[in-house]
Amino acid sequence: MFRINLLFSLDYYCMDGACVLPVLALDVQPFHSVLDVCSAPGGKALNIFHNCPYSKLMILFQFSQ
Repeated sequence: MFRINLLFSLDYYCMDGACVLPVLALDVQPFHSVLDVCSAPGGKALNIFHNCPYSKLMILFQFSQ
């Protein structure tokens, strides 16, 4: 059963280990800057923001050919 909040969006976002493990390994602390050059679809950035909402700067890139 899916739970929907007041904004009619889902309350969760499914992620695999590739989105979670790099963030845990980096151990981002408040006021750290983060550069992610392989950011699509955005799971790592979402984890960083969720675990440390006071990060100083987050720059996200996705290069494609």
